[in-house]
Amino acid sequence: MGKNNVSAAEPPEDSAKVVVRERGIFEKVKSSGKWWIRYTGADGKRHQETAGRRSDAIDLLAKRLHEKLLKRKLPEKIRTDKDKITFEDLAKDALLHSREENGDRAEHQLEIKLHFIGPDFNHRLAREIIKQDIVKWLLDQTVKRKWTPATRNRYQAAFSLIFRVGVDNQKIDLNPAARIKRKDEDNEHIRYLKREEKEYERLNAVIREFWPHYLPAFLISIHTGMRSSAQFGLTWRDVSLERRQTTRKKTSGKKDMCFSIQREIGCSMPATGSNPRSKRRGLKTTPGTATGTLSRLGWLWREWISALLHN
Repeated sequence: MGKNNVSAAEPPEDSAKVVVRERGIFEKVKSSGKWWIRYTGADGKRHQETAGRRSDAIDLLAKRLHEKLLKRKLPEKIRTDKDKITFEDLAKDALLHSREENGDRAEHQLEIKLHFIGPDFNHRLAREIIKQDIVKWLLDQTVKRKWTPATRNRYQAAFSLIFRVGVDNQKIDLNPAARIKRKDEDNEHIRYLKREEKEYERLNAVIREFWPHYLPAFLISIHTGMRSSAQFGLTWRDVSLERRQTTRKKTSGKKDMCFSIQREIGCSMPATGSNPRSKRRGLKTTPGTATGTLSRLGWLWREWISALLHN
């Protein structure tokens, strides 16, 4: 009777095998025998991988979770191919990128900069270079070589290009030069054509012959130093007849630009009208076609020059 009780407690030999479900392991196609794993990595993203057998899926999931733990708690124990990349490797990739995207001239300019950057950075691992290292190097070189802000910005741009190409090529994860602020460039110097120079007379004659309607713009630019954008954006509130100068407002906290007005502006142009401060205050010229723009701008020039000559 005891025998009968024991045999009754045992499951039947032909009963189906029960598979216990485990978190993160599944079959996309039921009863296919091909198992997958699903997990959230250290980057916070959800990943899926195929593993084959169920036992292999269990082992692979355990491995991935262990790697996730190491990246969060002990990242120094994780070594990948990215950890072996040096600054010199990134610089070579940047040269190729510069040649492909910008041509030989840009590549040559980058080579010149790398001639000065390389001795201090080529041997270093890319992952070990931080923002402070680049800022300190730029500061030291600026003092040592007496760089202007513009030159310093060009070398900063070279650093940023090298690391940006590395990020695009998936050789590094971050660009340490991306958040370095550029210096304000103030490299202006005075240079203008004088009436005694041959180039002045040649330009004047050619413009008079072929583009007489652009002659006022040429004379204004020569005798004030204003570019076309400053001329076409000029309003009467920017003009001071008493001080004989115009002021071009700057944005983004930069300083305003002042242009001196010389009496020679009106030597070759008709002067008609009266002082414009009593009417059409704040008239602003806008670029457009030669006919529309120059007709409006010509009125402003004539009135302005008339006021200057009679002031």
